[in-house]
Amino acid sequence: MPLHLLMVSLHGEPDELSAHPDHDTSWAALLRYIDERWSTRIDAEPPADDNARVEAFFLLPTRSTSSAR
Repeated sequence: MPLHLLMVSLHGEPDELSAHPDHDTSWAALLRYIDERWSTRIDAEPPADDNARVEAFFLLPTRSTSSAR
């Protein structure tokens, strides 16, 4: 049975590594990770669409990078 690995590495935070039995549970874990950190990292409302939220989380400037400008 193949595992779906999820690794997230963000500057200033501990790396996150988890293994999941299928795509759906790994996707749910990624969404949970993003939702738990959104308000402390990004000064914008999160998109309602899951795919857009994941993309925005990794592309939008964070509070620390936007204040450094």
